[in-house]
Amino acid sequence: MKQTNRQKLLGQYFSGERIADTLYDLLGQPSGKTVLDPMCGQADLLIPFLKKNSVFGVELDKTAYILAVKKTKNPQSIIQGNAFDKSTLSKLDVNGYDIVITNPPFIRRENYKKAISEIEGTLPLNEIYSNIEFFLSQTTTLTQKQKNTIRQVLKNISGLSDIAAISLILCIILTKKTGKIALVVPDTWVNREYSVPILNLIKDFFCIEYIINDVNSVWFDGIAQVKTSLVVARRVTGNTSENEIKYVDLFKDSLTEKSLTSFVDNNTTFKGVVDGEICSIPGKYERKFIRQIDFASSEIKIDAVSKLNFFCNRNTRFTTLESYGIACGQGFRSGANACFIFTRDGDTFVSKIGAISQTTESSFFVPIIQKQKSLNNDWVVSKDNSLARLLCIPHPYATLHDINSYGKQVEETYKRLPSEIENYILASENEEVNGIRIPDLSAVKTNIKRDSLSPRFWYNFPSFSDRHRGKVFLPRVNGEDIVARMNPNDYIVDANFITFWKCDRTPFNEEGILALLNSSWFSILCEETGSVMGGGALKLDGVQVKKMPFPILDNASIESLCQLGARLKESTIDRSNAIINDIDRIILRAVGINSDDVSAQLSEIKWEYKLRRAK
Repeated sequence: MKQTNRQKLLGQYFSGERIADTLYDLLGQPSGKTVLDPMCGQADLLIPFLKKNSVFGVELDKTAYILAVKKTKNPQSIIQGNAFDKSTLSKLDVNGYDIVITNPPFIRRENYKKAISEIEGTLPLNEIYSNIEFFLSQTTTLTQKQKNTIRQVLKNISGLSDIAAISLILCIILTKKTGKIALVVPDTWVNREYSVPILNLIKDFFCIEYIINDVNSVWFDGIAQVKTSLVVARRVTGNTSENEIKYVDLFKDSLTEKSLTSFVDNNTTFKGVVDGEICSIPGKYERKFIRQIDFASSEIKIDAVSKLNFFCNRNTRFTTLESYGIACGQGFRSGANACFIFTRDGDTFVSKIGAISQTTESSFFVPIIQKQKSLNNDWVVSKDNSLARLLCIPHPYATLHDINSYGKQVEETYKRLPSEIENYILASENEEVNGIRIPDLSAVKTNIKRDSLSPRFWYNFPSFSDRHRGKVFLPRVNGEDIVARMNPNDYIVDANFITFWKCDRTPFNEEGILALLNSSWFSILCEETGSVMGGGALKLDGVQVKKMPFPILDNASIESLCQLGARLKESTIDRSNAIINDIDRIILRAVGINSDDVSAQLSEIKWEYKLRRAK
C-alpha cells in the first residue's frame, strides 16, 4: 500500500514542533506532571514535556511507534497498540493523567471500513464503544453521574461520528479530576451535528481556557485542507457557564517556521501575549473573551465568536431558513457523471464515454446546472445552450435485453430505447470508474428497482424532487464572492450546489429568497461557518446553512426583500451593490439599526473575510 494511502486510512496528520511548543506553553510549561497522548503518532506533542514530566503514549502504526520511541528515548513509556483495544486500555492508569494531550486521527467515514480490513489492529466501531464502556466502569476520574452522561452519549452517538470524535471522549475519561486536556481539532468540531454531544461534555466537565484558531489553514499546509484549532481546558466541578474563554484567531502573517507568533519577542511567551492587554494586531492576531455558556450554543442566535454580534443586543431574536419555510438541500447526484453528463459539440452530445447525435435523440437530454464556469454575470440562469446536459432516460424506456429479462408483462408496457442511446448504455455497462463497473457504483445501484411489473434499471433515475430543481441555488465551493442565483426554468441542479425552495407556509417568494441569500449578513455567516480549503475556496454544507440565524423580519420587511429580489433579477451581479446595500439595511433594521454607516461596516466585514480566505 502506498504510504499516502496508508496515512489516510490511519488518519495521520502529525502535529510538528510549533503546535507542540504552543500547547506546552498554553498549559503553563508544566513540571512534575503525568502526560498522556493516547494517539501519539511520532510523539511530536510529547517532546516539550520530556525533561520535566513523566510522559506516556499509545500508537497503533508500527512505523510511527518506532519514531516515537526514538524521540522519547524511553520504550517503556510508549505502548504499541490501539488506544481503544481492551488490552491497551488495561495498561493505562484508571486514576487518570494530569495532562491528556492529542491530535486525534482524522479518518473519513467512508475510509473506515477499508481501514478495518487493511490496517492491522483497527477495530469495528461497536467494539470500540464496548471497550470504552468497560474502561469507563473502571476509572476513578469521573463521578457516577458523569459516567452515566458519557454512557448516554455513547448510546446515542450518531452514525456520522468519526474516530476523532470518539477519541475526544476517551481523552475526557483519561483526564484526572484536577487535570487538563489539550487538543488539536478541525474547526468543524463546533458546527457538525455529530460533534455537539462531545462538545457539550467538554463544556460540562471542563473550563475551556484557550481556543486558538489557524484562520488561514497553514499549520498543516500541503497536508490537510482544513482550518485547525488548539483547545486547552481544565477539569472542574460545578457550574462552568460563566467561565471566560480566550478565543484567538491567528493569521498567516503571525507565523514563522519555528514559532507560531512573530510578534512574540525573546522575553514574552505566546501565553503571555494571549493573556496580555493587547486584543489585536491587524493582520496577525485577534482575541475575544467569550462566556462558555455562549460558545457554540444550541440556541438560535449569533455565535458568540461572530463579528455580527457587534450589530446585535441581548434582546435581538433570531430564526432560521428552516423556520421561515425555506427548504434547503443538495442538488442532484448522478453517481457517474462520466456516463450521464454531456456537453454540446456541434450536432452531438459528448460525454467522457462517447457521443450521441443531438438531432435524433435530443428529447432524452435535459439541461443541468453543473459547473460554475457555465454561469454568467446574471442573477438568473436563463435558457442557455451552454449548460451541460443530463442523459435522462424516463421510466418506460429500457434496453431490449432488460425488457426481455422481465417477460411479457414488461414487454407490453416498456419501450425499447432508440438504437443510438441503447448502444451507448450497453457500452457504458462495461466502463469502470476507479475499478468499479458503472452499474455497480454505490450511487448508481440505488436507481435499480426490482419490481416484476414496473422495474427500474441502473440508467433510469428516480423521480426528481424539489431539491433537484432548486428555485435558488449557490455553490458548495466558493472561490470569491458567495453568489446565489435563481433557476426559473426548473433546470436540474447538480450536487455541486446547495439548493433552496419554498415550503407552503413561507412568507417569502423566490425573489425574496434570492435577496436574503445575497445579503452581506448571509455571506458573513457563510464565511464564519464554512470550511476554507487549500486554495482559499470556501466550502459550505447544506446542514449548516439551513440553521444559520437571521433576525426575525416583519411582513413589511419580507415584502421589501421580495421587491429587492425582483430588482436583482433585472440587474447583473457586478452592478448590484446598491441593491445589496438596500437588502442589508432591511436586515439591520430588524436588529434595531438604521444607519448607512453601519450597513457599510457589514460590507467591510464581508470584504475582510474574503481577503482572509485569500491569505
